[in-house]
Amino acid sequence: LHVGGRPTNLQWHAPEIEPLFEVHSTHATSEWFLFDAIRRGYRVGVTAGTDGVMGRPGACGSGRRVTRNVRNGLTAVSASSLTQRAVRDAFFARHCYGTTGARILVDVKIDGLPAVSELSGDGPIALEVSCEGTAGIEQIDFFRDTELIESRRLVEDDLNRYRILFGGSREEGTAAAQRQIWDGRMAVSGGTISDVQPVGFQCPLNTVTTNAGSADWSLATAGNDMGFTFLAEDNATIDVSTDICSFTCTTADFHDHRVHEAGGVERRIELSLAPSDDTPLSVSETFTDPDPLAGEHAYWVRVTQTDRHRAWTSPIYVSR
Repeated sequence: LHVGGRPTNLQWHAPEIEPLFEVHSTHATSEWFLFDAIRRGYRVGVTAGTDGVMGRPGACGSGRRVTRNVRNGLTAVSASSLTQRAVRDAFFARHCYGTTGARILVDVKIDGLPAVSELSGDGPIALEVSCEGTAGIEQIDFFRDTELIESRRLVEDDLNRYRILFGGSREEGTAAAQRQIWDGRMAVSGGTISDVQPVGFQCPLNTVTTNAGSADWSLATAGNDMGFTFLAEDNATIDVSTDICSFTCTTADFHDHRVHEAGGVERRIELSLAPSDDTPLSVSETFTDPDPLAGEHAYWVRVTQTDRHRAWTSPIYVSR
């Protein structure tokens, strides 16, 4: 099930033949679609794909953003062997996860047990996550159903470099409906900006141009995020202006990791220090839910790299 030319109607679902839900394709990063399925109580296996209809599976981009917004995703599956039957069985067991196209390796164990889709028992619930990234692993988020119950930021900040990110979607729906244009300008007073580096750009239409006192950008997101990092003097004042929201801040605000919410679907502008270059590519983290809720709940993980690529694991359904 996926969000393509139009979204799947999740009021209709046949779990015996529809075990998988696509979180990302060239249309958009449609995390809201995954959340909707989980809220409805469906047992969700997470995938990501291309849907580029260009005969280039795994190698499609957004082009000129006519009906596409982002580069294609990839699905990883853990199967007993590389045969059709084994891969099919692994998909129906939901032993898979999706990425935004990066070949991120993610392994999740729950209560010490690998490769399980459902589990029952008593007491606390322990999730063990191991990741091998294609860029530094910036953050691991732990979810229970659609609730973010733990977020681990794993990077050291570069105290000399600032980052601004634009993210989210205009609304739920088709690729065009989700697309949010972020054209805007940043003017600096009391200092200058330099050494601007793009982050998460998806196609040649994404641009940023600068001079000593300002930066102008043309960006578009659809559930993903993108932006740029830059150097600037301490205590410089920065005026950020877009059609969606505008505000004034200082470079000191970037030290506090500020998020300016802007309506829509997770639409926001995020200010932070940039991650340092020595952010690890390989990490292992453990999270324990000490007092699980009664009944069955979905536990899953989202991984975010410093280049803004992401991975989402298929939920493990735990009964307590």
